[in-house]
Amino acid sequence: MISGNHDSHERLHFASQLLKRQGLYIETDVHKELKPIVIDDVHFYLLPFFKPTVIRKIYNDQCITTYQQALETYLSDQKIDTTKKNVLITH
Repeated sequence: MISGNHDSHERLHFASQLLKRQGLYIETDVHKELKPIVIDDVHFYLLPFFKPTVIRKIYNDQCITTYQQALETYLSDQKIDTTKKNVLITH
């Protein structure tokens, strides 16, 4: 599960570690590196909603001003094994 633009980051993140043990993965933060959740040989990547300012801060790049630029910058920097089955879950 990922947070969207109308969700409360804090509320969704609240019990995420506890729920993870039960098999419910919740991601509310964008991290520099996407790490997969592997279930039955499928790599799931959770990418919550983010504003361009978040990616601008991660990469220290003031030229990132649009959602398109932010997503392109972010995804182009990820190391995803294309020989695996990959699913990107995003908002």
